Amino acid sequence: MKSERFRTIGSLFTFGRYKDLSLSDVLDMNPGYVYWCMAHLTPMSSRLCFYIDDFAMNEISALYPQFIVPKELLKITCLGTDHHPYKRKKRIRLPNPN
Repeated sequence: MKSERFRTIGSLFTFGRYKDLSLSDVLDMNPGYVYWCMAHLTPMSSRLCFYIDDFAMNEISALYPQFIVPKELLKITCLGTDHHPYKRKKRIRLPNPN
């Protein structure tokens, strides 16, 4: 399984429509895409696992206070430095980024 790991908000996307843009650029333009990646690029549902390290999450919290990660989403993603695969039991309602 390939992983897309964001160590800082300056880390670049290497896939998808925002390839070669930084995590902060994508959060500025389309935070909904980051939510989508977190919900769908998981160890149980994709060949690509989307990681946001703890340091980057702290940067996001400081610079993007409106970007709130639902607790249900934290349970199924690869967030943080540890890899914890979880099965998704129900559909998760993502926050409206606007």
